[in-house]
Amino acid sequence: MIDYLIHRDDLVIVPRFQFYWRHCIPKIENAWVVSYHTQGQKNSKHLHIQEAPLAGRCSFDDAGFAGFSSIATNHSAIEAFTAKVSAELLEQNQKELYQQYVVNNVSKYKQSSETAPITEPYVFVALQISTDVVSRLAWISGIEMLQIVAEYYRSSGTRVVVKRHPYCGSMSMQKCLDELEENGSIIRASGSIHQLISSAKLVLTVNSGVGLEALIHNKPVIVSGRCDYSYATQTVKTRTELFEALTNTGDSDPLKRQQLLYYYVHQFTLAANAGEKISARLQDWLSDQSN
Repeated sequence: MIDYLIHRDDLVIVPRFQFYWRHCIPKIENAWVVSYHTQGQKNSKHLHIQEAPLAGRCSFDDAGFAGFSSIATNHSAIEAFTAKVSAELLEQNQKELYQQYVVNNVSKYKQSSETAPITEPYVFVALQISTDVVSRLAWISGIEMLQIVAEYYRSSGTRVVVKRHPYCGSMSMQKCLDELEENGSIIRASGSIHQLISSAKLVLTVNSGVGLEALIHNKPVIVSGRCDYSYATQTVKTRTELFEALTNTGDSDPLKRQQLLYYYVHQFTLAANAGEKISARLQDWLSDQSN
């Protein structure tokens, strides 16, 4: 991205170091702004970039990243972009993503190659770091969600399998997991995300990128926070809504999963090493006279 911009003779590049890196308020009137890991008011002249949950890809959005992005709350762009995409192309895209990420066991973080299949029927709860900036977008926190799910499935024939985020250091989460494991309400797992998703009846998370990966597996997903893949999930905001979603197994429209994934890899994100595509995206952005 920088390589493209500095070789444009018609641009003046003004570098800026941000001490408060989650926001970037433009200082120069009418300037085009590119910032990393930021969010703000939707602005077509401001491009926010960030690593996406799909390893090797970065998001480009005019409002922010993840749950702060424009597609977290407005799905019209997804629907418009995929309206004329054939069913064959949508299916092919999902199959290609499945091969790239699931078959090759690729995720944002290095995954275990060990296999420890869980033989009982289960739902999978993917936890995340409670202090992550996107956690503020939760209607139901990770701990509360886990407790509700454990309560719902207690004494049923379905187990609750949980994987803690590898960088989570929360003592509150540790205490919650210990208590639920001791009374037999959950099974703690440390295997590959893809293995855990593949055999699950349902995947639940606040707004972790694991939810997006579950869509590649064609699994129903329930989220309790704003996220950039909410178009293809069931969103719950209260305990009652979560219970209702679990009763309905959290199922969603398979077509929406395919549409979301197609938009995600053909518009919302770009491969970090796709120099020509990145240059073309920036050229289109800078040449848009409506800006």
